[in-house]
Amino acid sequence: MAQVKQQVYRRTSDTADGGEVVETEVVRNASDEPARRLQNFILTLAGIIGGLLLVRFLLSIFAANPTNPFANFIYDLSSPLVSPFQGLFGVNTGLDTPGSHLEVETLVAIVVYYLIGWAIVRLIDTGRSNPPEPSV
Repeated sequence: MAQVKQQVYRRTSDTADGGEVVETEVVRNASDEPARRLQNFILTLAGIIGGLLLVRFLLSIFAANPTNPFANFIYDLSSPLVSPFQGLFGVNTGLDTPGSHLEVETLVAIVVYYLIGWAIVRLIDTGRSNPPEPSV
């Protein structure tokens, strides 16, 4: 895989009070664009999954009627995402009230899916280019 170097441009200008302002501009090669699009897609997907799971969590906290079409749709859509975490704690958290249920597993799933998305983006970033060389 060919590595793309970044070009760093620095511009220095003097201020009226005798100080100095340094502006830095990093110009990336156009070959970075597919990787950047993939990163944006992964972050968007992680955001959609996290949002869906957050809605599920709120519905369970506020004791939403599972026979309601919207609540049923959210539960059905998010079940495959939460199922790997079901039974993770194996005990009642003690925070349940009549009608509502605190799904701690859903909160764990939100964190795990965001971390997976972040890790994939960092991996793409690491393999994509070298850090800019320091300029003197």
